[in-house]
Amino acid sequence: MRIFIKIISGFAILAVGLAGGFLANFLGGGKVGASNQPGVLKAQQFQLIDNYGKVRGGMITDQKGSTSLFLTNAKGNRVVEIKAGISETVIDLYTPNATPALRLESSSIVPAVSLFYPNGKAGVVLSVANGNVPGMALNGESIGSRVTLEQNSLKGGAALTFFHGLNVLCSLGSIYKKGSMLYLKDYTTGKKARMMAAKDEAKFSVRDDRDGGDIYSGLSIGPEGTELLLRSSNNSKLESSTSRDGSPHIEMVKDGVTVWSKP
Repeated sequence: MRIFIKIISGFAILAVGLAGGFLANFLGGGKVGASNQPGVLKAQQFQLIDNYGKVRGGMITDQKGSTSLFLTNAKGNRVVEIKAGISETVIDLYTPNATPALRLESSSIVPAVSLFYPNGKAGVVLSVANGNVPGMALNGESIGSRVTLEQNSLKGGAALTFFHGLNVLCSLGSIYKKGSMLYLKDYTTGKKARMMAAKDEAKFSVRDDRDGGDIYSGLSIGPEGTELLLRSSNNSKLESSTSRDGSPHIEMVKDGVTVWSKP
């Protein structure tokens, strides 16, 4: 994608540059200097004007070494803009009313493609972070909802995550040869549930972040045995477990005091 964007950017800049240069030379629209080679024009800025003298496009270079190219419609709104900087190249397409519609961005860190809502907010973003983490983000038109899908080829894992603002509501992830996990959270109450399946064990737990993150209920199955825990907010609990050799254990606690226990 990066090579494709560079090719398109190069041809577009070359075509508009030549056209603008010749128009500026003959119509006096800019300061153009002739080089030592016949047919080659040099300038820091080109402008493309229509029959009514309205600027319909242009190309300019700044002191930082970046080059920008733009095209406008009959209303004077920019509908295409290409920026070629030192570390990135960006192509922006706008609606006839000058609101963002599509962005192609190529950089050495995160190349991305973005599609926008009419209000200018990015609705869909496709990216590749650090060259090995492709991802997709779906953003709600209003502030709050967001869904991301990421795949890390280096770790062999993938994750699907649902957000409300910055709060994670649900996350489903997996890592190759290690296991998978499902995470659920109610951001209004702080309660969350987690289910994990690894190579030789499985766990399920329900916690409350507002109560120190203690487990209210949990089930664990692994090589050392099986454990079931049910707990209330007043530090009363019922715990049942079975060890590797099959020995059971049951304990009942009320207000922090053991009232019944059976090994």
